Parts: sequence; structure tokens; C-alpha cells
Amino acid sequence: MIFSILPTTINTLFLSANLITTLTFKDDVRSFIYGGTKEEIFSELANNNKTLVIKAKKRGIDTNLIIVTAKNRYYFNVRESDKLPHQFIEIEDGQVNSNFRKINETSDFDLFEGTSSIMVVSKKKDGIMVNGESVKNKEYFSKGVPLFIDGNRVLN
Repeated sequence: MIFSILPTTINTLFLSANLITTLTFKDDVRSFIYGGTKEEIFSELANNNKTLVIKAKKRGIDTNLIIVTAKNRYYFNVRESDKLPHQFIEIEDGQVNSNFRKINETSDFDLFEGTSSIMVVSKKKDGIMVNGESVKNKEYFSKGVPLFIDGNRVLN
């Protein structure tokens, strides 16, 4: 799975107590800071410091993680879940695209996919909540990461 991450966005990462999750970057991982305790996760750098391997040791984890590479910073909300946990993830830098194709349409929103970003268009007068952000018209999000709209996981 590829996460095309837009700058300064906070993305959700689901860990499992039964599986490892790997985050592989193009640049060396210089450091990472986990918001929970050492008793909650196993973590190790591999692949010449380009891959962070993590695994939940406990249930109910809900915290954050910051990863600093040689060229960028990445921010994650980290949750433990056996429902669709992430496993092998390639991290790349995303950008807002200019060309999109429609991938989902509901009475509340439309979803459009570009090569490295997702565009969400709200159809509700009062807007919708997307990944904790209020969207009244349209907004762009990282591609490949979980997308929550009004509390429901609609992508990845």
C-alpha cells in the first residue's frame, strides 16, 4: 500500500497486536517519537534506517507518532484495531493534483482521486467532518491513508 502524504497533514495508522506494520521511506529515518509508552508497542528501524517496523503490544492504543526523515516530517494518529490494520506501507510525498476522477458519490459528498491526493466535495449546507477537519465546500487529503467522513471509515 502506498501513502501519498500531503505536507503537514495528520494521517491515521492502524496497528494490530497480531501483525507487524512497516513504514518504508525514500529517505533515512532520523528519529521517531511515539506518544504512548514503550509497553504499548514494539518498534525497530530496519533496511538501513529507511523502514520503521512497529507492532501493537496492547489493545486500545490511541495516541500519536511523529517520524522525522532526512527531508521531511510525518504525523500520524495511531490506533490499535484488528479491523483492516495496516501492514506494508510505502510512504511518499504527495501533492495536490489538478486532474481527478470521481470514485464515490453519496447524497452528502463526492470523492475524487488524483495520482497523489484525494479531493472531497461536501454536498451538505453545514459541511461534513473529514479526518477531524470541517469541509464546507471542497478540501484535499493525502491519498492511500484512511479517510473518515462524519465518523465513518470510507477509504482504506
